[in-house]
Amino acid sequence: MAGILHAAPWAFLLLWGSGAVVGKIGLQHGSPWSFLLARSAMALALMWVMARFRPRWVAVQSGQVRLSITAGEVANAVLLQVVYQAAFFLALAGGLSPGTLAVILGLQPFVTCLAAGDRLDRWRFAALGLGLLGLVMVVWGTRDVDAQAGWAMVLGFAAMTALALGTAFQRRIGGDPLRSATLQSLVSTLVFGGVVAFTGWDAKLNAAFVLSVIWMAVAVSVVATLLLLVMINRQQASRVGILFYMVPVVTACLDYLVFGTTIGWLAVFGAVMVVMSLRLFAIGTR
Repeated sequence: MAGILHAAPWAFLLLWGSGAVVGKIGLQHGSPWSFLLARSAMALALMWVMARFRPRWVAVQSGQVRLSITAGEVANAVLLQVVYQAAFFLALAGGLSPGTLAVILGLQPFVTCLAAGDRLDRWRFAALGLGLLGLVMVVWGTRDVDAQAGWAMVLGFAAMTALALGTAFQRRIGGDPLRSATLQSLVSTLVFGGVVAFTGWDAKLNAAFVLSVIWMAVAVSVVATLLLLVMINRQQASRVGILFYMVPVVTACLDYLVFGTTIGWLAVFGAVMVVMSLRLFAIGTR
């Protein structure tokens, strides 16, 4: 169990960082709503299977599991799996590049700290500022900053805000990570199902679309989400939030491998600054 928790941040970064790249591939073959519905429904089915055969790394102590569902849990499910996911994919579909979206999402640790009420000493404040500066340098170094539609930018900020608030609220709610993830998948499936019932199904069931949905459902919606919830339940929300500074670095590397996006020396230097910010943040928590 200790080994899994130690490796959880790095596994989370790789899986979560792949979301924008894989999502970009999937959106080339289907509408955002159809993609989101397929992802949520498959994730819900996988969560149900995992609930029947609970892995040890998502085990909970006696008394943490409860059957009742609170309004707060439903509201948080809407934040993390409906508002965040919808805004994220609609922003990409609207022309916002993954790099620009990564800069916006990089503001998430600041909002998480404020929403969670975590104290910011000088070390942690310096770490957050250094990480944000490094994040901007990474995206600028990939030459991925360009003019974007105003509404797509708004959607990007909506995604960031929903993720930050959801991360902070989940820390307060706590409880069973698998139960929380299953509830979130159920809520998102019902919401996106209703949207698709109104707008109609629009997707090509080719290999690219299907494989993208499978990866997003299994790797991101199930494994990465459970890792995120487990880490939130065991750490301060801001300590988990700082991991999101590393996500654009991972995304930039994957973007280069998949789409051939150039990574300049500025991006490399920015990545080093992000790593330094993580170290500085760790010093501030001692």
